[in-house]
Amino acid sequence: MKLFKRSIIFVMLAAMVYSFSVSAYAEPLLISDSSPKVTQHFSQELLDFLGVTEEELIENLKNAKPAEIVNGSKSVVPFASKLVYSFKDMPKYGDDGNFLVSDTRFYPNSNGEATVTLTQWSPTGKSPHVAYLLKSINDQTDYRYVNGEYKSTNTTIKFKDLDPNDLYAIVIINESNFTITGNGYIN
Repeated sequence: MKLFKRSIIFVMLAAMVYSFSVSAYAEPLLISDSSPKVTQHFSQELLDFLGVTEEELIENLKNAKPAEIVNGSKSVVPFASKLVYSFKDMPKYGDDGNFLVSDTRFYPNSNGEATVTLTQWSPTGKSPHVAYLLKSINDQTDYRYVNGEYKSTNTTIKFKDLDPNDLYAIVIINESNFTITGNGYIN
């Protein structure tokens, strides 16, 4: 009986993981004025997706608000989540592959809020600086950033004032000068 229950749970988890798709795209990124001067180049696909020019994206990232940290927890439970994502060894800014755009879209709750429960860390042990963007199909974009390592404990950030009738994608950009790994889900 135990084997049957374990098998059912495994099949359900596998089906859930494979039902969400995420793809990663990347181009170089310059975030702060103190960073080394690097030629800016974002893929036209990302700029078109976000509906901004390269200069506007750089300015938006520089002016992103710190995320409101809601809580920390020892366990990540993505059941019934609207979107699940993960990335491993996302390259540092300035390297190809330093951002992720979800293929899956989701609606915020009826109050216009979405919570992102996340982990992020670096194999180097350094503290990552990561931008989290929610981009709607009607061109509303909300930028937040999270500083710090969340590896053995996840953290939850909240996006507010979203249009509850609009579909959103998540865009995650590594603004650190080292590779990062992480995962999370949206409710």
